[in-house]
Order: sequence, then structure tokens, then C-alpha cells
Amino acid sequence: MIKAIAKLYRDQRNAEMAVDELRKQGFDGQEVGLLFKKGSQGLKVPTKHKTLSLPQIGECTAWGPLSQINPEEPAKSLAQLLDMDEDTVVYYSFGLALGAVLVTIHAEEPRVAHAIRILKAAEGLVVGETASPAFALASYMTNTNPVDAKMTGDFRRY
Repeated sequence: MIKAIAKLYRDQRNAEMAVDELRKQGFDGQEVGLLFKKGSQGLKVPTKHKTLSLPQIGECTAWGPLSQINPEEPAKSLAQLLDMDEDTVVYYSFGLALGAVLVTIHAEEPRVAHAIRILKAAEGLVVGETASPAFALASYMTNTNPVDAKMTGDFRRY
């Protein structure tokens, strides 16, 4: 049975390293999917890609199984392709709109575990500037938000 997994990379270079390693390990274009906002700087565009216009994201480049996304119902078709709920699709859409890259694997169960190890290994290999200043802003907001802060008992401070 074919299972689909997905990983959203904030840094395009990490996504590129993950895809390169997957291809070196024998995963082909029918198993590896790639979706990113068109015009992403420095990202190699695979041959035989498809350009999609997705609401709330804009022009996107899709490759592999993700090129089957229906542009008229992108959220529904992405949810079906990846067997995920609507909230996860909204999260991925938000990340894509900020410049992240979605990498997916569509493979048989034994190969999926190997693919997960490759995707995790490529996570965080590139340290430095994030794909968008919004990611840094969101991190700062989480760290300074009183709702997330440790409660001291003195509620007048909040």
C-alpha cells in the first residue's frame, strides 16, 4: 500500500539537499513530490514541472505527484493526495506563501521509513537566514507573548 508523507522546509537549501539525497537513494520522480512558490531564489527547478496558480499562495511550481493538484480545488486535492486534514493543509499553505518548500514522498511502507530518516537528516543542515523575515518575527512573538509565558500568580502583570 502506498503511503504519503510530507515535510515543509523553511530553508530552500535544506529542501534541495533532501530531494538530492532521496534521488541518490533511488527514489524517483513518481515518488518524490515538490511544491514551492514560483520565483524562489536559488532553488533548482526540476524538469517536467507544472506551474499552478493557487489561491492564497500565488504562482507555484509543482513536481512529481504534487503536479496532480487540481488548481480549482487545491486544498481538497492536496488533502486527498497526502491523506491529511484541513488544518494541516492550511498550515502548509501558509508556509508555502512565506517561501517554504513542501517535499513529499509517495511510496510503499518499507521505503517510507527510510525516506523519513532522509527528510529529518536534511532538516536544519543549513543554518542562517530564514526563508522569510516572518518566521523570525513569529518566533519572537511566541517567545515574548504573555499567553506563552510562565505564570507567576501575579495576574496584574498580564
